[in-house]
Amino acid sequence: MRTLGTTVALLVLIVPASLQARPRRRPPPADPAGFVFRAGLGFGYLRDEFIGPFRILDGEASGGTLAFHLHAGWSIAPRWSLGAALLVDSAVDPDVDNHGVDVSGSVEVGALAHFGFAVGFRPAPTGPWELLATVGGARLSITDSDGDVSDHAPTGGALSLSLTHDWRLSRDWTLGLTGRLLGASLEDEDVDHDLFTAALLLTFGFR
Repeated sequence: MRTLGTTVALLVLIVPASLQARPRRRPPPADPAGFVFRAGLGFGYLRDEFIGPFRILDGEASGGTLAFHLHAGWSIAPRWSLGAALLVDSAVDPDVDNHGVDVSGSVEVGALAHFGFAVGFRPAPTGPWELLATVGGARLSITDSDGDVSDHAPTGGALSLSLTHDWRLSRDWTLGLTGRLLGASLEDEDVDHDLFTAALLLTFGFR
């Protein structure tokens, strides 16, 4: 009986002490604030609806694009970042018509470039998803070899929304798949352009 009592007493003293000695597990820390960067290439679609004074010009251009994405900023909180972005959608042999007449042979729609202020948001600080919104200026290049539509570069405002899923390559680098929508309203020589682009890009990021 004395042996049993001694054993119980030792257990009473040892078990609580061992429990207190175990360190408490802490959740993994969120990514600290710092530099963020993303660049990518892909493909997409562009649609430009244009109309001029007295409807001398009234048509649209549409076709595939090569898409480019460049974003740099600073993470101001575990979920938020602020920065700037350059987004480009370069038309590849688009169909262009004016009053229903195909003028693709002489009129070429070039690249739509958008540069603006960017805000990034991650639903989970260390999660794979990132939402990026941009607002700023845009420019579209248009050339005409026959003179039916004068060469011009309409400018105006644009905004975009991108959603990216990242896969970690290392502690700091990621490989991502980005879907992007962009809308722009441009004007030059009294010709109004309403543009819409959609793109899918493969991106590399740092954060």
